[in-house]
Amino acid sequence: MKETGKASFLLRCTRLLFKWISSLFYMMGLLRKALQKSIFIQEFDYRKDDVYIVTYMKSGTTLLQMVVYQLLTDGDMDFGHIYDVSPWIEYAAVIGQSLHMLPSPRVLKSHLEYKDFPKVKGKIIYGIRNGMDVAVSMFHHYNDLELSGLKWDQFYDRVFMKKSWFQHVHAWKQNRRKLDVFYVRYEDLTKNMRKTVEDLAAFLGVKLTEEMLQRVLERCSFGYMKLNQEKFGGHKPKQDRRKYDQFIRKGESGKGRSQFNEAQVEEYNMLYNKYLSRHELGYGA
Repeated sequence: MKETGKASFLLRCTRLLFKWISSLFYMMGLLRKALQKSIFIQEFDYRKDDVYIVTYMKSGTTLLQMVVYQLLTDGDMDFGHIYDVSPWIEYAAVIGQSLHMLPSPRVLKSHLEYKDFPKVKGKIIYGIRNGMDVAVSMFHHYNDLELSGLKWDQFYDRVFMKKSWFQHVHAWKQNRRKLDVFYVRYEDLTKNMRKTVEDLAAFLGVKLTEEMLQRVLERCSFGYMKLNQEKFGGHKPKQDRRKYDQFIRKGESGKGRSQFNEAQVEEYNMLYNKYLSRHELGYGA
């Protein structure tokens, strides 16, 4: 019995040690990535004609990248992934992607919070989407690619409310450093794309012809991007069962509220009124 008890004790200790070491390596990995990003951003060769697409995740970022790419180039679709022609700055830092070889003007994506974003001289397009729609889109994204089996209530408490959409949008709308920012609501972009594209072209100083406009409207349509979503979603490694074909899911607006229970709606409205009601975005529940 003593030997059995000793073996059981050793097994428990071994498991605890394994968990501790695993957690330590995980935290070291996160720290390594954070340091890589910090060094990359500090050393980054900023250009005056850079164009930045900044959003909170799942706010129509890829669509904005595609619109701006089509406006600033001949619209060539002969690329493997959108990141080849419009890199995500933070991700480029982690994988060591070189950005200095890209021709000007570069179209660069970022999810950085305002306080972490450097004071650049280029133009910034900040995309905003209804927070409830963002939350639901994030929930499906996490389920498909990162945390399969995640329940809505778990996601709401542990992910969405921890990664504050409210503060991200508020700080960028406040724009205390007076960066050159043009704001685009996802709902305006999808419901009245022609007008939004014309406004974006004016902000970027692009002389927009009808032929160019028709190309942008066609290639930035939901149907076209869904058909070519291998150019926009995650890269699927071999033996990986995650749902990489759901990156472009529905693109709908205004239906996120149905996922929230009444307590969550109340909490959402409280934070919305605290941070965003002054900005008149129209996203209260």
